[in-house]
Amino acid sequence: MRGAARGGRNKASYCAACNVGELAAAGALELEHAQAALEAAALDCGLSAREARATIQSGLRRGMASPRELPRQIPGARNRRPNRTPLSVPRVVLRRPSRPKHPPQGEAAAVWDFSGRVDNSGVDPLEVELAQWLACQRALYAPAVAELDLARVLPAPRSCASWLKSRRRSCRYPAWLPSSWWPKYRLALPAWKAGGELGSLRLRCPGDPGDGPKERAPRGVSAKGLTLADPVALSLLRSDPDPLWNGSVLMVEGCPDFLTWAIKRWPEKRPAVFGVWSGSWAADLAERIPSGTTVTIGTDANGAGDAYALAIQRSLYPRCRCKRLKVAQS
Repeated sequence: MRGAARGGRNKASYCAACNVGELAAAGALELEHAQAALEAAALDCGLSAREARATIQSGLRRGMASPRELPRQIPGARNRRPNRTPLSVPRVVLRRPSRPKHPPQGEAAAVWDFSGRVDNSGVDPLEVELAQWLACQRALYAPAVAELDLARVLPAPRSCASWLKSRRRSCRYPAWLPSSWWPKYRLALPAWKAGGELGSLRLRCPGDPGDGPKERAPRGVSAKGLTLADPVALSLLRSDPDPLWNGSVLMVEGCPDFLTWAIKRWPEKRPAVFGVWSGSWAADLAERIPSGTTVTIGTDANGAGDAYALAIQRSLYPRCRCKRLKVAQS
């Protein structure tokens, strides 16, 4: 599945799920563990979580309807024909295995603390390259991103390993951050919990991601209940509004749009800028937005953007006044 070419990933995932379903119905595999492994492989090959879950469940149901005949080796018996009596297979309700909500406490902060600044003032070629990408491809001023600490450059796995070893920690990237993702996904943005604590990282690929997504969450953990936040928005999450807050909130979709609005220079006071993505917004985040706030929701002008905007509006109604701003896809 992980080696499937673009255009054939869904078919490869479905065929693999059918084969696993046949073995699971025959009693050769544990269904729960097999389903979890299939969904992880489907996500790694580039399918979205929704596509992976639907494809794997469909394939498993198809496979479990036709249990595979397994060879039976009986001592002293030769040329024995296998039992061809059809099995009665009960309807199986497949449930997605629960994921850990967020990375283990402290691990995301440890990786973030060791990551480099996003500007062109250092000597690290990788940091300079990312600063040039922000400036040329996204028209973002890298020193402003670094000043507000909105994004950082993930370190190379080897340098991260030596630092973690010096602190008597595991000498590799955490399990939720595969070293094979570097240097493809090397721009990291902090993802905050409802209380203002660092909960995870949001990873962005500068340039062409190939068969993979442009942005992704860490492997094997949930992104629900997390958001990107500029310093003013972070003060709202911590229930201590910044004096520079003008009483309004701007919510945008994706890392580039978030960085664009977060570093924007405002004449006096400024809005709180949040960044959202698929499945990230939750009710506990909505509770941190003060009542009476004007919330502008700037998401892409497509079906997914409409769904994000509707979910946010429902979580804030009727406490806040929401406005929709459709943004052209970049």
